[in-house]
Amino acid sequence: MERMQPFFRLNKKKMVLEVQEGKFKWWTYSLKEEELSIVEKLMQRDFKTAILNRHHDSKGIELLANDILTQKG
Repeated sequence: MERMQPFFRLNKKKMVLEVQEGKFKWWTYSLKEEELSIVEKLMQRDFKTAILNRHHDSKGIELLANDILTQKG
């Protein structure tokens, strides 16, 4: 059975957020230095941070925030 929920991985050295959708679809979203702290909080599944960043300029952060909101709701 194929995974329905995306898999998120933060690569701090390259400053990218990697998202896996399906078996072989990997998307990478580049991050700015000030966005690293936001992504670290979101990786801990922080609900309040997800609400604040659900309409972020970065598509990767927006995707991660919306995933948290749909899994909690």
